[in-house]
Amino acid sequence: MLAQRRYDMILEQVHLKKTVTVKELAQQLHVTEVTIRRDLETLDKKKMLKRVHGGAKELGTTSILSPTNETRMLDRLSVHYNQKLHVCQKAATYLHDGDCIFLDGGTSILPLLQCIEHLQIKIVTNNVLIEHAFEGGKAELIGLGGTEIPEYKMIVGPWAQRMLSSFNFDYAFIGSAGFDVENNLLYTAESETLAIKEIAIAQSSQTFLLTDSSKASVKGFCSYSMTDKIDRVICDKGLQVDDLPENYILV
Repeated sequence: MLAQRRYDMILEQVHLKKTVTVKELAQQLHVTEVTIRRDLETLDKKKMLKRVHGGAKELGTTSILSPTNETRMLDRLSVHYNQKLHVCQKAATYLHDGDCIFLDGGTSILPLLQCIEHLQIKIVTNNVLIEHAFEGGKAELIGLGGTEIPEYKMIVGPWAQRMLSSFNFDYAFIGSAGFDVENNLLYTAESETLAIKEIAIAQSSQTFLLTDSSKASVKGFCSYSMTDKIDRVICDKGLQVDDLPENYILV
């Protein structure tokens, strides 16, 4: 299929549905997800759609991410992977032997594991992907108990919250569905994951938001003020903001 034909079909789907995912477009057009991601990047640069986390949306659309329309976690593993890795490599430079840290759910946090397993640190997480990827090394991993949200690969609920409240951390590394630089907000698609973030932040000496620029201005069902709570935001250089707050670090 010629590229222009794919572009036309993608734009037609975006116009009809307002928000589309890489996975569904690949299935509909019978091409690889890599091809779709490349096409979406091209169309985004031409200002014909807005590239967002795991897919794209119509320009001017402000769809709210919720459990019904957020991309499944496994579908997001390779999305913007290089940006996520660079962000995590920067985050790892703050850690030293003896630290106790919390790693949040989500694919933005997952690459951090490979950057820190050589350190003699304690890791607490609700991220099932991290538990599956953990290979040992010098790090010690503690997984929270509770209820798993299968599509998010995260552990949540009262048991997880109580267990998390019993720990104290040097650092918490938090992810989000989206963030708003101007209003200093982070977003999640539903409330249970937000509750875990709030506890982790309260139990930590310092908190980092690890994100990529595709999530800028993406709104979720739940919002959380980062004022006086998030010490640093690490993001890739694709984030284009005129007056960037001092606590933002671009890599």
